Amino acid sequence: MGGLFAQRLTRLGFQNEFKIADDIVRAETIGQQVIRLNLGEPDNDSADNINDCAIDNIKAGNTHYCDPQGVMAFRESIAGFVSKTRNIDVSPDQVLVTSGGKPPIPFSFLTYVNPGDEVIYPSPGFPAYEVWTNYVGAIPRPLHLEENKGYRFDATTLTPMVNRKTKLLVLNSPSNPTGGVLTKEDLADIAKIMEDQAHPDYRILSDEVYEELVFDGNDHHSIISQHGMKERTILMNCHSKTFAMTGWRIGYAFLPTRA
Repeated sequence: MGGLFAQRLTRLGFQNEFKIADDIVRAETIGQQVIRLNLGEPDNDSADNINDCAIDNIKAGNTHYCDPQGVMAFRESIAGFVSKTRNIDVSPDQVLVTSGGKPPIPFSFLTYVNPGDEVIYPSPGFPAYEVWTNYVGAIPRPLHLEENKGYRFDATTLTPMVNRKTKLLVLNSPSNPTGGVLTKEDLADIAKIMEDQAHPDYRILSDEVYEELVFDGNDHHSIISQHGMKERTILMNCHSKTFAMTGWRIGYAFLPTRA
């Protein structure tokens, strides 16, 4: 890359799901029928009640700037939802609404990770985790998920990877793309390992956008509910996945309180 662009852009890389999209278009152009598995986009339109609410608000003039952290009534609703489902006390001031489900990933990396810090993330996993690890100059530590373990990992796998340079651990349960689900016992073990072995100022980015898409008798549990983890965890979620695949691209993050 020449001198026109900032050098940091060379670390940004590219997410393969978008490369695959080009192949899909070429296949469809020659008449092939393709089932798209590259993006987590619902195939149904947004529900009528969602559309009507948006249209009514546009007609009412609710089209101007709002609080940059998100509309207070919306943040209060999210805080209530997280408090009830995670059994913790959440304030609306700890909720950040984003324009899409992906922004909490770069926000977390840019806020908490310095060059040379280590970041542990699931592999296979959502490509953005690796992209942003490289972008901020951190050391990538991909945590391999094995099929014979149901694409989960346990203390035996995690323990040797965590050290005083571990600044961020990315959890994604239920997992994209494997569907693996961490148990409550898994999360308790993970919390203890991080407290005992990680950097004193470590954070956990818990990507829970698929929390309602669990099957085969599995239940969703969040590490933020574990003792002491509320102050350590950035809880990331996305309404387009959680609420009946409405197609809305609204994300939110719960911000830890510890400085």
